[in-house]
Amino acid sequence: MRHFNLLCLTVLFSLCLVPASSYSSEGFDDIAKLAKSGVGEGVLVAFVQSSPVAYDLTVDEILYLNDLGVTAPTITAVVDHGKDIRAGKAPIAVTQDDVESLNRPLDPIQTTSNDLWSTEQAVNPDPLVAGNNDPTIMASPLYEQPVVYQEREIVRDTVYAPTIVTAPQAGECTISHFYETLTPYGTWVNINDSWCWQPSVAVVDASWRPYMQRGHWVLTNSGWCWESDYSWGWAPFHYGRWAHVSGYGWMWTPDTVWGPAWVSFRESNAHFGWAPLPPAARFDVGLGLHFGGRHGGVDVNFGLTYRDYCFVPQDRFCDNRLGYYAVQPDQQVNIYNQTTVIQNNVTYVDNRVIVNGPRRDRVEAATHRPLRELRLADANIAPGQALNNTTREDRNRGELQMYRPVVQNIATVTPAVIAARQLAVQERRDNRVAQHSAAELAAAAKASELRERHLATVDAHKVAEQTHQQALFEQTTEKRSEAEQARLNLALQQEQNAQRRAELSANLKAEQLRAEDARKQHTALAAQAAEQKKMANELALERDRAARQAATQDNARAAAENKARLAAERQAREQAQRDSALAAEKAAAEHRAQMAAQKAANNNVPVVENDNRARLEAARAAREAQQKAAADALARQRAQLEAERQARLKGHSENVQPVQPVQPLAGNNEAERAAHTQLLAQEKAARDAQLKAAHDAALAKAQQDAQLKATERAQAEAARAAQLEAHKAASAQLLAQEKAAHDAALAKAQQDAQLKATERAQA
Repeated sequence: MRHFNLLCLTVLFSLCLVPASSYSSEGFDDIAKLAKSGVGEGVLVAFVQSSPVAYDLTVDEILYLNDLGVTAPTITAVVDHGKDIRAGKAPIAVTQDDVESLNRPLDPIQTTSNDLWSTEQAVNPDPLVAGNNDPTIMASPLYEQPVVYQEREIVRDTVYAPTIVTAPQAGECTISHFYETLTPYGTWVNINDSWCWQPSVAVVDASWRPYMQRGHWVLTNSGWCWESDYSWGWAPFHYGRWAHVSGYGWMWTPDTVWGPAWVSFRESNAHFGWAPLPPAARFDVGLGLHFGGRHGGVDVNFGLTYRDYCFVPQDRFCDNRLGYYAVQPDQQVNIYNQTTVIQNNVTYVDNRVIVNGPRRDRVEAATHRPLRELRLADANIAPGQALNNTTREDRNRGELQMYRPVVQNIATVTPAVIAARQLAVQERRDNRVAQHSAAELAAAAKASELRERHLATVDAHKVAEQTHQQALFEQTTEKRSEAEQARLNLALQQEQNAQRRAELSANLKAEQLRAEDARKQHTALAAQAAEQKKMANELALERDRAARQAATQDNARAAAENKARLAAERQAREQAQRDSALAAEKAAAEHRAQMAAQKAANNNVPVVENDNRARLEAARAAREAQQKAAADALARQRAQLEAERQARLKGHSENVQPVQPVQPLAGNNEAERAAHTQLLAQEKAARDAQLKAAHDAALAKAQQDAQLKATERAQAEAARAAQLEAHKAASAQLLAQEKAAHDAALAKAQQDAQLKATERAQA
């Protein structure tokens, strides 16, 4: 750390004194070439100390070496060596054996590799194969299925100096923009027809891992965002995925969706951990992450193991030096077993990718300080502007400004073409500015020799690793085939047993259904019989009530008719009495008039004729009055008879003979009056006889109707009783048949069960 601070002070001092150059300083290409090839820092320092070149690094070159992963002590050694050469000191002689001894050894080939695939990365571990170390169903870091990596092409001839890369025009950013930006800081490799980028820092520093060195976590309105200090960090940490590939190390595959970070978080009571998501964890807008047919919102480990995670204490989660506090590799497996995956880690809300890592309250409680949430915003980088400052925190505005262009999923050129273009531009610029000295050419030749020897060793190691992985793949495929065959046999046996159990279950269920149907039918018939009995009782009650109501109505009608008849007779008698009194009164008046007339005649003889005339007029007036009274009485009698016929004897009026009207009196003597009285008596007697005959006929017809109704009711009751008895007999017969069928089904089920038990015993 002290060396890094000194380097930072040196860079700041150089920024004030040395202007940025547009070409590489003397011998810088050799240092960058060796650094990018991955030689150990001991070899790099030995080469510098034995070189006669007076290195004079610019600020851009120091920053470039820092982005390549060259440590601060090595950069300090380069700067000090340049000062010594310029002061007249001779370089230190270093033999080839010394260089070889200082070179960093390559990782040995593991007998069981965890980089290509393993049971720990299994999507669906096979329970049929015993042993946790037996790789049966595996997932590779780049793909969901096991695969042996084959290198199709590698771009090693690239520029070895700071290269100015500008922002593209709006709408013209493609995958090729990644090729152009990242080529100066790493190596592009075509593995199984997929272009992957390996940063030089991952080659220089074997302990380097993504989302760990030179960066820190920032809380934003889109969750936890990784803010990288690398000049190239805007792309690999926010687009695409990372994977640790056997024989290579950490590799990055491009993608077009921007996110605050593409990691999987784990947590325990004491540690937070995260691991880069593999390329097989694909992200679809609107659907989110999915891996191995499962959605990333559930508890999915994405094929990651404890080797892929880095863990830090909770109180150091927001620190700027995470690599300094990271858990050592020998403790990772224990910490991993104590942690759990944070679910819904990466979500998509309101057209934004949200990274839901550790909860804010837990981080604040662990760090003992409040967290300020920044708002993500686009960096103010115009098209054509150099990409040398892509991330900036504006604490006054509460913003984290980042370069995040919209990338189209197309590639206009390949990394090889871009590397050739950049290398040609750099060579033309260097040749145009200065001539190389003999010492510089000698140092360049030595650097090229060291680089080629190291790359040859790396290639041999890759071939050996691929051979080992191929053998492991074949062995695993054979074991997987055996396990698959065993699983198929077991599945077939289980399927047969399942079919047998399904048949038995179906038969038993059918018997149960039949028994249940029989029970339901029996219950339905019983309910139907009860309902019919209830209906019969209700019908009997209704019949009795109707009979009582009919008898009551008949009695009321007969009483009303008798009362009306008696009232009519009483009115007729009263009218006759009134008529008789009126007639007697008129006769007395006439007698008095006659007596008065006779007396007057005896007293006055001369006026006899006048008296006779007056008497005749009086007699005529009396007769007219008597006739009028008789006519009125006959009219009233006829009206009364007509009313009686219409009210009581409706329907029998055709049998009643009409009563002849009484003729008016024809004379004025006693004989006429006697005859008239006798005629009235005869007419009354005839009328009474007709009324009595009509009444008797009506009573006879009413009795006949009542008998007919009684006969019809008796016949209807007999028919209903016969129908009810027939229905009861049919129901009893149906119940007997259903009971016989149920007993037969139960007997058959018992017989089948005994037969199956016998078959099982025999089997």
